[in-house]
Amino acid sequence: MPSRLFAKTKNRILHLHIGCGKTGSSALQLWLAQNTQSLSRAGIFYPLFNIKAKKLDNYSITSGNGVAALRAMQGEDCESFFESLLKKNNQILLSSEIFQIATVNQLRKLKDICDANDVHVNIIVYLRDLYDIAYSSYVQGIKRHNFRQPFVERMQQFSGIQQLHVMNTYEQVFENINVVHYDHEKKSGLEYSFCRSIGISTDSMPEMSNHKVNRSLTVKEVQLLRLANQKSFDLFNDKESKFCVHVSNFLIDSRPELETEILYEPAVEALLTETHQEQLNKINARYLSESKLCIFEKEGKRIIEKEPEIDEENQLFIIAMLQSFHHLTQVRNDKLCSNRDAIEPTDTRLPEILRDEAIKREETDLQTAYCLMHSAATFRPNGPFINARLKNYSDKLGFTP
Repeated sequence: MPSRLFAKTKNRILHLHIGCGKTGSSALQLWLAQNTQSLSRAGIFYPLFNIKAKKLDNYSITSGNGVAALRAMQGEDCESFFESLLKKNNQILLSSEIFQIATVNQLRKLKDICDANDVHVNIIVYLRDLYDIAYSSYVQGIKRHNFRQPFVERMQQFSGIQQLHVMNTYEQVFENINVVHYDHEKKSGLEYSFCRSIGISTDSMPEMSNHKVNRSLTVKEVQLLRLANQKSFDLFNDKESKFCVHVSNFLIDSRPELETEILYEPAVEALLTETHQEQLNKINARYLSESKLCIFEKEGKRIIEKEPEIDEENQLFIIAMLQSFHHLTQVRNDKLCSNRDAIEPTDTRLPEILRDEAIKREETDLQTAYCLMHSAATFRPNGPFINARLKNYSDKLGFTP
């Protein structure tokens, strides 16, 4: 048994917001980090650790403040970590999706420490309707993990839902979990449900910004990136390319307010109903008295029922960009390096690298050479040699520079 670290005090609470993924965690954590003083006045301490709140704008993405806590739970300093947090604060709020990877043993260790010191653990988990979370996870896989399969094929191979696995893990340790139906609560504003979950008045906190934080990709963007992942694998046998990470980040940053879309596949809805409806019913019966989780709700969503086709011109353009990216990411400090190491845009040598790579390919692959030289001109618009070479390529290809 853990030793008693704290003196008995009423209403000691550790609020643990664990996500789940794709349920507005980024927006909530940005809102929390920007309003630590309002939380403090309401009696709740939200430690920032290494988050620099003054540098967060309305589109910033944070991973919350729970990383250090999980590391403590995974190591030998769990008691000392939570002692330092709780000795001067009766209510602590930790928020991070990283808590989803905690094991049953790590959660039991945390609960034992809190039980021994009269600290109640308030687990807060947002759950989504299953089709929506399955599609959002699929899109995340395309952006970050090089998924190449169509949505239906991917789900037929891997139909597991992470948020259900997380619920199974936490239910083995905690009897009462504060479950919030994301799809229902986002209509009125996630901050209202969050304030209720941590037991403070909604009047004590400012409203969340209505800006989208880390928006979803459109269906067309998803198809383009999936094609890029496939071509990267076909051309270079590359399963770890960061091409789509850079492209998706640029797309989201450039147009952060695009309307959310969802690709509807009846076969996926049928599969999820067959495999997960029973567990969904149990969650609804135990935790949700009003708005119930379901497999899929079409109302109020922008539904796309057919995957857009990518024409040959766009496919060729993607191939040209991939070839440029693949060559560039292997040239750094005049020697070969991993494709995972992208050249930084601030590298002063970048225009020369782009120029030299273009010259190497002007006899064998003029399209790629043009793309490379055009990029060099972007960084050095007044370079006479670069502009002369670019005009030469443009004339041969029939392009307007």
